[in-house]
Amino acid sequence: MRPRLALLTALPWERQAFVRAALDARSDYARRFADDPLAAWDAEQGYAARVAAPVRSLLEHARALGVDVTDRPLLADLHRATCQCDAVVLLAHWKGANVARDDLRTSSTKEIGAALRRASHATAAYDALAGQIDVLAEFDIDGVADCLDRHVRTAGCMHSAGRSGIFPEVAHVHTLESEQRAALVPPRPRHGPDLR
Repeated sequence: MRPRLALLTALPWERQAFVRAALDARSDYARRFADDPLAAWDAEQGYAARVAAPVRSLLEHARALGVDVTDRPLLADLHRATCQCDAVVLLAHWKGANVARDDLRTSSTKEIGAALRRASHATAAYDALAGQIDVLAEFDIDGVADCLDRHVRTAGCMHSAGRSGIFPEVAHVHTLESEQRAALVPPRPRHGPDLR
């Protein structure tokens, strides 16, 4: 029996979808083109030529081969694909683990320290991290981003080095750091600052 394959793409490859994503404040990938999305799309070596055309070609080729292709998938589409297919490819942008100034939705270091302390999953390490942030100048958001980024990288390395057992470690350090970054993000409060 021939294996059933699925390809899910979350990258915008049509002009209208690209512009909409570039202007969406929740978008990480396309938001970098928000200043002038039409120029970014239409430039000689712009998004249309370098990203959209190859993605469109890939999708057309995959469909011709009988691959189950889903554009702009939802979680339900991923669930369906993983239940029904032998192999699933997700074509998407991954932000990675690094913490940058743009990830912080406040200008006050004190608010970030307080958010870390309020986190429902806060630990002694979070209290220590909040303490490091407390000594920064009140509006030193670059310093906060550096502090959080060091925490993610250090914890990811320690997590990788600290694992032991019969089975070898198969997770890449970038994956471990991304897990650490995801764990760092406190649940969104109803009011006030949060980390993305």
